[in-house]
Amino acid sequence: MSRPWIELRTAIGPDGRSPAARHLHAPLVALILARHLPTPLVALVLVSASAQAIAAATDRDRVLAWVAEGRCESALPDLRSSPPGTDLELWWARAVCENATGNPMPALEAARAASALGLESAELALQEGIAQFQLGDLAAADAALAIAARGDASPPERLLYQGLVALGLRRPAEASRAFDAARKLDPIHVEPVASFYAGHAQAELGQLAEARIALERVQQEWPDTPWAEQAGQTLAALDAEHPGPWLLLELGGEYDDNAVLRGAGVRLPEEIQGQQDTRFSWRAQAGADFWSEGPWSLAGMLDVNGQLHDELNEFDTAEPLLTLWLDRSFGTDTLARFELSTSYAWVDGDPFRTAHAAGFTLHHAWSERAATSLRMGIHLDDYRFSDDDVADGPGHPGTACLDPGDIVCSPRGIDESRDRNRDGQGSWIGVIHEFSLGEGISAWGGYRFHRYSARGQEYSFDSHGWELGARVALPARFDLEASGHYAFREFRHPSTFPEPDSLIAGLQYGLSRSDHSERLLQTRLVLGRALGQRVRIEARWIHQRVRSNVSVFDYRRDQFGGFVILALGSIAGGAP
Repeated sequence: MSRPWIELRTAIGPDGRSPAARHLHAPLVALILARHLPTPLVALVLVSASAQAIAAATDRDRVLAWVAEGRCESALPDLRSSPPGTDLELWWARAVCENATGNPMPALEAARAASALGLESAELALQEGIAQFQLGDLAAADAALAIAARGDASPPERLLYQGLVALGLRRPAEASRAFDAARKLDPIHVEPVASFYAGHAQAELGQLAEARIALERVQQEWPDTPWAEQAGQTLAALDAEHPGPWLLLELGGEYDDNAVLRGAGVRLPEEIQGQQDTRFSWRAQAGADFWSEGPWSLAGMLDVNGQLHDELNEFDTAEPLLTLWLDRSFGTDTLARFELSTSYAWVDGDPFRTAHAAGFTLHHAWSERAATSLRMGIHLDDYRFSDDDVADGPGHPGTACLDPGDIVCSPRGIDESRDRNRDGQGSWIGVIHEFSLGEGISAWGGYRFHRYSARGQEYSFDSHGWELGARVALPARFDLEASGHYAFREFRHPSTFPEPDSLIAGLQYGLSRSDHSERLLQTRLVLGRALGQRVRIEARWIHQRVRSNVSVFDYRRDQFGGFVILALGSIAGGAP
């Protein structure tokens, strides 16, 4: 699966603010005062002065007039050079301009100095709240803005900051109401900030339709601004987290040097031409979100894949997989997912296996650069074929079979049809951690324990597996993914398969008394390139090496292939 939670956190930020507000410009107040954003909100709280009054004003009046016009760069030298004394308006004007020019600490000091002199007002509390917000102390900002609200200070600006603080404190419902109220009071002066963050708050509430409307409004009414760019990135993250209908098609050709999984020293049946082959591989995946309400959402997917071999047609496969999953989000950092799946596989047109599974995932994004997933599940496998029973021998390896017509015979008391029954149930639990190593480089690592109990003794095992991988962005829009998986499987019984060199026509073979064990190593390299937004090409190499104390299961395999992937509709970022 892609990583939607990390992407969404990148768009929103850990403190409820977007990178546009934190990096593209300095503090939010400076953004509001910038040319492409609304006229200074500070002007909302000042009485306009006529040109004649300004011309005849005293120094004090001239400074306040500059503040009213948003000319804080002109007013600040005077405000800083002469202590305001007990003049509440001058303390307030200094706090306004320090905030507006990106200096929240002097703004906070001005507000506190006025309070120490017994000079308090709702407007001064508002500036203290803005400064605390810019400094990252959301609890203090919340308290100051509450005081400003009791005095009804500058309602549009106050509501805007109350929404920002509520969003940062993970109170999205309160934030959404504040942003909507600010926009209704004065859309000219609070947009596009109010709509942008209202979209984030509504997305956190699961109100996806309302969130998209708010973010699309930012794109339409404020094009060619950082806000519109960030709104587009947030919409893309929402589409990844809550995808609409999508269709993914994958077509490719592969060469496989061991398509039959031939074990060490095992002779192939005469009807099989060899172990190497080329094949056409295909996959079709379609899915959609079905329902969403608040932090809950329900989605599903049908994934069908198959292989058509060039010569080894008896190994042609097809398998449809149907999956449903229910998500519950906890803020923007944590997701819980419960999923159910069922599949049916054919080999050479004959039924091969049905499988049913249930899984649970708890995913948490620690920051913009790291996330961890805890996964567990159970599965039931029903194989639609059975092995033939091998005739019993007289009881001693190397002695002649009881029936001269038997090619070989097994030790007495061994029922291969029963002991090689693969049907069973399994359970697994694992953890995987994903992290960023810098621009264009990500990595992951994880562990998984798997226990499978088959009806027959041959296939019951416990497995410990480890995985490491990395993905690197390359020049010319190429990317490279490299991963490795190692697993140790300890089977709970000796194998019923003999060693190939112990098979002699007409004689009983012997079996090992040691429990079956395997060590699996798989490496995977994928070099890919996007061709636009909907088409991708990939070259893949997969190497497998299974070392087993039972030769039938001891093999190596290399697969080389090239693929074209076409994505239609929403990108399936929410798929399992």
